[in-house]
Amino acid sequence: MAMNQLPRLLIVDPSREDVNLLLRSLDEYGCRVSHSSAADLEAMRAHLMSRKWDAIICQHALPQVDAAAALRLAREFCPDIPFIV
Repeated sequence: MAMNQLPRLLIVDPSREDVNLLLRSLDEYGCRVSHSSAADLEAMRAHLMSRKWDAIICQHALPQVDAAAALRLAREFCPDIPFIV
């Protein structure tokens, strides 16, 4: 990551309100990020295929799947980045 580039954060959460809350919390602590969000594993896969990420934050209970499945998917594409549940 270049020095002037913001960290790239993928947020896996179906709730837009929760995503916004997380982003506001990060901002309050002075942590600015470039982000995208995915509501499910299909969207997550598309995001993982489209660009490189510096970290992934994932809601524990996703509709029809859990964070363990999201972690397995993340490890296929980016095995070395932080995955936070």
